[in-house]
Amino acid sequence: MIPQHVMARIIRLFYVALLVFLSIIFLSILIRYTYPFVIAFIIALLLNPLVTFIEQKWHLHRTLASLLTLSIIATLLITFVMICMLESLQALLFLAKYIPAHFQEFLHYLQVWIDSTVLPIYERLLLRYEHLQSAQQTTILKQLQQTISNIAANGSAILEDFFITATKFIRGLPNLLSVSFFILLGTFFISKDWYKLQRRYHKIIPDKFQNKMTSVTKTFKLTLIRYFKAQLILTLISTTLIFIGLLVINVEYSFTLALLIGIVDFIPYLGTGLFFIPWIVYQFFNGNFDLTIQLCALYMIVIIQRQLMEPKLLASHIGVNPLWMLIAAFASYQLIGLFGVFVAPVIVMFMQTLSQTGILHYLWHFIYEGKD
Repeated sequence: MIPQHVMARIIRLFYVALLVFLSIIFLSILIRYTYPFVIAFIIALLLNPLVTFIEQKWHLHRTLASLLTLSIIATLLITFVMICMLESLQALLFLAKYIPAHFQEFLHYLQVWIDSTVLPIYERLLLRYEHLQSAQQTTILKQLQQTISNIAANGSAILEDFFITATKFIRGLPNLLSVSFFILLGTFFISKDWYKLQRRYHKIIPDKFQNKMTSVTKTFKLTLIRYFKAQLILTLISTTLIFIGLLVINVEYSFTLALLIGIVDFIPYLGTGLFFIPWIVYQFFNGNFDLTIQLCALYMIVIIQRQLMEPKLLASHIGVNPLWMLIAAFASYQLIGLFGVFVAPVIVMFMQTLSQTGILHYLWHFIYEGKD
């Protein structure tokens, strides 16, 4: 028979697990249908210190301070997007100018490779094929036909998926604009009435719960800021190294390419490889072996630099081992797909916040001792 105190612990554990499960279900439903306002709340939370500073420094009304802050941030974002678009346009013009010639070189190299390597192999295989029995020849032909059919089917599926995705993206643009509009309005109204909402929150929520939530919010916000600061430092170092490396190996539009690679470097767990690997493969098949070796060396320097600095920066800024980030990314990817890769760092940092603020210890103490 199970002792009474053990049964009590099991019941309390079940109670906590049920509460966490219901909270996750509630939050998932809430975020699904009100996510523009959740994003607006997060933006208002991040901008609140700046809005308060402008309000107090310039003695402005809260509404005007919120409007001015949003206008400044929107102007900076639009300027940044315009600069990125102009740099991207220059890169596209560069690609449009040079890709046709490089593509012709690639086709010529491919033709030479086929004539010198593939055709002799094909001729030897053909000679061996002619000496096979008719049943063996029939089996090989069927296998080849099946392989060709599979390649054609896979190619058609890839093209179909591409056009479906492109169609969904185009259809989703009006929805994206409307969501952005609601986020902007929501951010303004939440920021404008921040202290009114805060007073209402203090009246409704018990003091003990408020203290815990305030501690978690402050710690999580500080952890997020430190995480993005660490990523920004890593990206700036990588971008600088790439820019210097491209200048040394005399690649045109070094600054534009370094800037584009730096933007891509923000993508978790993919980073610069998303740009460098296709570039290296293209140069290799194009027969430009000198540039291939130089790009490989530059890519290796960037990877080694990031692998050496990332653990130290993450540990010093947020106290999280990158291994836990990687494990969380894989688990999140298995559960919710590609989006999970982007959510994983937030999940790890939130769990780190719960640990730092004593919430996990509080829950364990409640389960084990039964004391509030």
